[in-house]
Amino acid sequence: MNDRLESELRLAVLCATGSDRHERFDDGAGAVDRGGHPPINYHAYAACLGGSFHRGLETLGADDDVVLLLLSRHLGLNLRLLRRLKASGRAVLVAFKETGFQQILERIGTPRRLRAMREVLALADGCLSPTRALAPVYAALTAAPVAAIPTPYPVDDPRWDFSRPDGSHHGIFVGTREFFNPTRNHLLSLVLLRQVAASTGEPVTVINTDGFRGDWLLRSLGYPDGALRVLRGRRPYADYLREMASHKAVFQMDQSTVPGQVAGDALLCRLPCVGGNGEIESIAFPEFSAGAAEGARCLEAVTRLCRDEAWRRHCVEASQARARERVSFQAVAPQLRRFIATIRDRLSPGASRPA
Repeated sequence: MNDRLESELRLAVLCATGSDRHERFDDGAGAVDRGGHPPINYHAYAACLGGSFHRGLETLGADDDVVLLLLSRHLGLNLRLLRRLKASGRAVLVAFKETGFQQILERIGTPRRLRAMREVLALADGCLSPTRALAPVYAALTAAPVAAIPTPYPVDDPRWDFSRPDGSHHGIFVGTREFFNPTRNHLLSLVLLRQVAASTGEPVTVINTDGFRGDWLLRSLGYPDGALRVLRGRRPYADYLREMASHKAVFQMDQSTVPGQVAGDALLCRLPCVGGNGEIESIAFPEFSAGAAEGARCLEAVTRLCRDEAWRRHCVEASQARARERVSFQAVAPQLRRFIATIRDRLSPGASRPA
């Protein structure tokens, strides 16, 4: 292992599946329109430490001596990569690529898959959980150290401030977009918001990525003309944030117990986020984080946010203060460095430097 100071520690994130390309985050979050993957989710762990993201072992350098391996459903591939990383002398942390409980159960839902996952976790030097809810699952499957550290958001980087001037906000933005993922409760959010739109006069904006099936469901909701604004298809992340930022509030009823990208996006837009049970929701918006049975409370909150501008600004200021303290790059980077340093201290002092 490299004998580097804790303040100099970097993190290389490796995901051998998916389409995200290799990139470096030497400039932290970087410029908004720099191209590449935005500094969110697991990429944010690398970005807040000035690290890198990789699709394969061939792009790892000699200084990439601490690797976070994202575990996909391909258990054999996970095991082969982990063994090669360990053989090269690197410290290897692991994390489930998909973090919802239902997704985890699919990974370990048979005796063979459970045994394979336990073998992977037993070889790892530590586990990094982006949610506190998932940490006990890791601890039950392995004796390796487990750290629950939220995925950071660059709320402390002025380049990623998407706020709009006071008085320019209109409507409610639905943060989820998957009609056919039952834990997202996307359709439920739209059903609930219909009465808020009617009582406040604020339109509801929703993104439809499900084509004609989504259009069919949206038409069946019975929103009055002009009360439902539909954006079709995906768009670049910065354009998506600019669209979100023009609204008064973000609303969701997601019950996936995920890291909380919807709330993280709202933080970058300087908006309140109502509903959802993700990690960032519970940290930055504790008064609005909610279970599926708390729809009435969520509707009361979003209605007041639409009507009471002074309270809305107060909620934004409070959430930003919490975010700077607990989920900003400046707040999360020291937590990651301390955990990495702990892992390095546990390893044999004679471990070789990666080739």
